[in-house]
Amino acid sequence: MANTTDVGGVSIEYPAEGVGLVEINNPPMNMWYLGLAKKMADAMDEVRESGAKVLILASGTPGYFLAHMSLQDSIDIAEGREPTGDFGGMARCGAELRLGPMVSIAVNNGQCWGGGCELFSTANLRVAGESATFGQPEVIMGSMAAGAGTSRIPRVIGEARAMELLLDGRPISARKALHWGFVNRVFPDDTLREETIKWAALIASRPGYTLQAIKRSIGKGLDLASHKEAFANEYQVNRDMIDPHADENMVLRKAIQERYNEGADSWDAWQIEREVIDWDD
Repeated sequence: MANTTDVGGVSIEYPAEGVGLVEINNPPMNMWYLGLAKKMADAMDEVRESGAKVLILASGTPGYFLAHMSLQDSIDIAEGREPTGDFGGMARCGAELRLGPMVSIAVNNGQCWGGGCELFSTANLRVAGESATFGQPEVIMGSMAAGAGTSRIPRVIGEARAMELLLDGRPISARKALHWGFVNRVFPDDTLREETIKWAALIASRPGYTLQAIKRSIGKGLDLASHKEAFANEYQVNRDMIDPHADENMVLRKAIQERYNEGADSWDAWQIEREVIDWDD
């Protein structure tokens, strides 16, 4: 695999003909912060400009796709400090994955919660390793998944299942995600990257103009079902919820971030019992 770019936590490879792979590597947990989002969006731009037909978004940090969006950025914004960037990079990432000309494949090799799960949901195709988990724990800190969680995810898995994921707050397993249609395929952890690249190469062997037409037709068709309006509504509902409860919300947010600062992993930081909801429950 030829590495062409490696800039501060994001690298690009071209592992097969017509396939570009953007790898995120922000150890120890691949937290997704505003500055990193811009680098990811810039990397996706570079892959698109290379002429690639398929874009793979993957992680180079073992056990994590994207743990979730960093709470520190949101705390800094609320308290008047400069964050690591603006929200433009995040919007660009989601738009490229869902509506850009390349077929996008998101690969979860471990934990994919919060903003990471929301970004994952915007990809055209989604695969996971057997040990992967997916979750939207925002409800635990008195917030909601307002980065496509309540607007995009119901379109992927349906209203009732989205309600369960967002209201419960506990993570689900890769098998349950497959059963729900949140992921297309589940591969063994040790062959996840290899199998994904193989599938991406097969798709990239199809005529590029046909791939783009199919993606454009589906994407625009879903927008005609008011996805944009739903996203705008999500934003407003979130603002209406947060504004009158800002102090209470900040206490919860800071408590979670403080546990991270003390070295906790996500299970302990969010105080979630170490139980993954499986489809056989």
